[in-house]
Amino acid sequence: MGLHENDEHNPVFGNNKQTLETLVQQRFLQKEKVSGPEGSTLFYDLAERALDPQVSEKVKDYISQILKNDVAVVELDE
Repeated sequence: MGLHENDEHNPVFGNNKQTLETLVQQRFLQKEKVSGPEGSTLFYDLAERALDPQVSEKVKDYISQILKNDVAVVELDE
């Protein structure tokens, strides 16, 4: 989405790092740190609260509005 963790003045999210951490604490996102040859990278994925069908649809719509793109429907394996 083109977010940078150190951006404290994002027009949508404000402080990106604080917003991401809040979403992780509220279990809308889960954070995974992966070590690779170029150093560590943080990956964010939807967590259990965001996987609820109603919430998931709202999250997709919100992200779509931010990116101004259509969001493809992805079926999750259960």
